[in-house]
Amino acid sequence: MKIAPHLLLSILLLAPATARADATGPTGRVKSLTINTSGSDDWNTHHGAVEIGRKKGPSAVYHFGRAYCPGKDLTDAQIALLAEALEEGGAIRVTPRYKNGQAGRKCLVGFTLRRGKASAAD
Repeated sequence: MKIAPHLLLSILLLAPATARADATGPTGRVKSLTINTSGSDDWNTHHGAVEIGRKKGPSAVYHFGRAYCPGKDLTDAQIALLAEALEEGGAIRVTPRYKNGQAGRKCLVGFTLRRGKASAAD
C-alpha cells in the first residue's frame, strides 16, 4: 500500500513528541541563593535562582518559577535544602537537574545533594 506524501507528513506532525529527559548540570557548591518575594521587581520574571559554583569552570545559574520557568517552582522544603547547602559552605555538593526555559534560562527541576569534598572536576 502506498501512502500519499501529504498523509505521511500529517502522520509525522501528529505523532506524539518524545519527552526529553532532564539535563544534568555539573556538580558544585551553592554560591548564592536568591528568593524574590511578591514585592520584588523581579517577582514576575522568576521566584528565585541558585548559583552553583565549581573550582574549575564557570558558575551556572538555575532559575525557578514565573515567566522564565513557568510551572517549575520549588517547594519551601526544597528551598530550605538549598539554603542548608549554602550554609554548609561547600561541605554539601549539589548536582542540578534542569530544563531549558524562556530567554535561554536554565530552569531547576531537581537536584542531588552529597556530603563530601569536591572532586578535581568540581
